[in-house]
Amino acid sequence: MEKVFVYTAPGIVVGMLLGYFVGQHVGLGRQGEVSRTTIEVRSDRHPDQLNQHGTTDKEGDHESDSTTDSVSLDDLLALADGPYSRMVLDLHGAIQSKSAEQLSALVRELEGSTSNKRYQILSVVFQRWVEVDPDGVFAYAATASSRQRHHVYSSALAHLAGSDPDRALREFDKLEPHVRTNSIHGLVMALAEQRPDEAFKILSQVPKNWGGAHGQFFQSICEKNPAQALSYLQKIERPGKRREALQGIVRAWTEDDPQAALAMLKQLPNALERTQAMQSYLQTIAIKDPERALEIAETESSSGNRSEAIGTVISAWFYEEPDAALRHFKTLSPIMQNRVGSDHLVWELSRHPERALDLLKDLPKGEFHDSLLEGSLANLTDHSPEKAKAFVGAIDDPKERKTAAEKFAGSLSDRDPSAAASYVKNFKSEDLLSADVFRTISQNWAQRDPLQALEWASSLDPSDQRASALQALVGPLAERDPQSLVKLLRTESNEESQKKWIASATEHLVRADSESAERLVEFLPEQHRAVAMGKIIQHVASQDPKAAAGQLKNLIEGLGEDLDMSSLIDSSRTIASSWSRLEPENATRWAANLPDEKTREKAVESAIGKWIEDDSLAASEWISELDAGATRDAAVGKLVLDVRNEDPEAGFAWAASISDDEARANNLKWVINTWKSKDKEAATDAVVNGGFSEDVTQKLLKELE
Repeated sequence: MEKVFVYTAPGIVVGMLLGYFVGQHVGLGRQGEVSRTTIEVRSDRHPDQLNQHGTTDKEGDHESDSTTDSVSLDDLLALADGPYSRMVLDLHGAIQSKSAEQLSALVRELEGSTSNKRYQILSVVFQRWVEVDPDGVFAYAATASSRQRHHVYSSALAHLAGSDPDRALREFDKLEPHVRTNSIHGLVMALAEQRPDEAFKILSQVPKNWGGAHGQFFQSICEKNPAQALSYLQKIERPGKRREALQGIVRAWTEDDPQAALAMLKQLPNALERTQAMQSYLQTIAIKDPERALEIAETESSSGNRSEAIGTVISAWFYEEPDAALRHFKTLSPIMQNRVGSDHLVWELSRHPERALDLLKDLPKGEFHDSLLEGSLANLTDHSPEKAKAFVGAIDDPKERKTAAEKFAGSLSDRDPSAAASYVKNFKSEDLLSADVFRTISQNWAQRDPLQALEWASSLDPSDQRASALQALVGPLAERDPQSLVKLLRTESNEESQKKWIASATEHLVRADSESAERLVEFLPEQHRAVAMGKIIQHVASQDPKAAAGQLKNLIEGLGEDLDMSSLIDSSRTIASSWSRLEPENATRWAANLPDEKTREKAVESAIGKWIEDDSLAASEWISELDAGATRDAAVGKLVLDVRNEDPEAGFAWAASISDDEARANNLKWVINTWKSKDKEAATDAVVNGGFSEDVTQKLLKELE
């Protein structure tokens, strides 16, 4: 485990470290594991040896406070280089004597900076500012941009909780939910030591998909009181959060008393939690004593989880001693190598791509081999494309060489799409790469120079590679040069491909700027405008379905017989679905009046479900008045779904009224399969007396057996 030791006085630990670090650096790592990088705060120097910044007043340390007022933004940016722990101390010392007004001005100056270090500096500034003027900090936060507001509260509340927890909790309660979520990590950790019950209560507000906080909190609590940590664990119901909390407990307990921790986790009643806890236990042990961890993995893990446990140990071992871990890995049987090759090990090995690629030469084929090949090639390509290219070229097996070439080309296109394009064009016809690779290159190139990418894609042969590469360009071309897009459409003879490209281009534009999408329509051939307009109408429908319905009506009337209604089916369904949430009856009646039968059928099907849910009697009366045909059949199908459980007899009667033979048979089967569990005799009578053909009757009776 990588530990950054920070020597500081206990009283300023929270203020100097938690705000930015907890929010940005102690989050989830791979596979939901807590990051390996932690800060261990030591206060084992005598207080007399520490100055007011928590550092020593020896040569090389900060200058006296009298010089800090003159510190410029450039000075602070320079201090932000280097190890995180040193950076925090340096920045804190540099701004220690600044007044509230000076800190406020510094924040404004940092807001205008383009440096990627500004958020690190801002975190420390907010921590100092909240010490001297909390009212000013929170007044500033109320007017800050959305992103800045998150940052202010995350840093300020974490620090304030150390000195004035009541004020921190009051300010936290005032926050909007989405801002509160981003402030939870630091606040929970700051409160955990002195007010754990309140910290745990806040922890319950962490969203389901928000990771890290539970593991940190429980690790902190368990370091002081394992029994209390276990009591909190019993109050957590969500499996994912229980797993995260349990990992924190196991890590802390294992550091303190590995034998007691092992005994505890072996007593866990839930088998899955027991397995997950064992993984955390082994990771922690393996960092200090990998051979002992392997022994435990072999003897204490269940047979079904043994290979995963061994993989966990080797991954952790590799992080500390890669050569020793690899030597042990090579002693495993080929079958076991594939079994222990977890995502963790792939990640660790991929960080050392040349070692990984050397290992691949003797590694058995399988999922682990393929994952490791992809990950290590991507990393090697990042820092040495020529070495990655040479490795691919040296692979003997043609099939494996082709797979490696595709992965290399995809990774290379992230940094240099032109070079990737040249690489793939050199392959012989018998070694053709998949069309997906050409699409990836085209997508990456389009972000930089879509016209140059277009020239390359247009020259490709065979057609499937060309089509894949060109399709990836239609969105960027529509945005930057719609006339070039129209020229591209004219080079494509397949009309379905043209429609697909137009739809893709319009979707790309409309998400960012609907006016640009509408301008694109003006450049398109008249016969294809409906495709683009359909996508625009779908976008409008999600916000204002009535307006979208009006646009669709105008489009239909404007193009008349020249309109290809099939391109508007999705638009009609989107309008009907969105409108039905607000006015289900009006949406359904609108859908039933669309001029094209197929479009009408699909739109009614999308709209009427909500009307049936709200008022099934009114909806069924309306359905009964419809003429026989696809539209009525679609509506009846929705009604049958709604009533077949509560009233299978009515559902059977409605299903029998469907005009389409196949749809009628399917709906009847659904009803009687429900009905027979409630009243098989009544269902049988309905089938026998239903007036169906002999063939249909026998099939339905068979369903009742």
